[in-house]
Amino acid sequence: MMLGLLAAATLSPSLFAQSPASESGQRGISDATRQDILAARDAIWRAFFADDSASLRRLLPAAVAAGDATSWQDRAAVMKAARRFADAGGKLLQLKFDGTTVSLFGDVAVVRSIVTVQILSGGKTSTSTDRATEVFVHQQGTWVNPFWHTAPPG
Repeated sequence: MMLGLLAAATLSPSLFAQSPASESGQRGISDATRQDILAARDAIWRAFFADDSASLRRLLPAAVAAGDATSWQDRAAVMKAARRFADAGGKLLQLKFDGTTVSLFGDVAVVRSIVTVQILSGGKTSTSTDRATEVFVHQQGTWVNPFWHTAPPG
């Protein structure tokens, strides 16, 4: 399902050891930078569920790798999934991120969180909660999202 498309990236543990960060104390990340990264994350998720292809093209670079527990997709597949969701009359009802951490490595940020998405599709409401790891890269003044992975919490 398209809910599994959105979220995260898997990086080596040694990379995370370079600059630990947590929601309460993030070393090397200004409040403004953290807010910019999280605003980009929110914009991408909302653009997907709204089938906002212009925003998705701006925030998702051509070399996207998106995965979940069952598959990996490229940018074209992500865009197609957003279109299918919209064509089926799907609506985003709620988007919530809990336990967010941000680790910054120069122009690369790794964002981890628990994401809860509630949608209306086919006349039915469904809620999905996943662990999301997302990578953002600062390019030409914008945080873009080239890589993510989602998986069930736990």
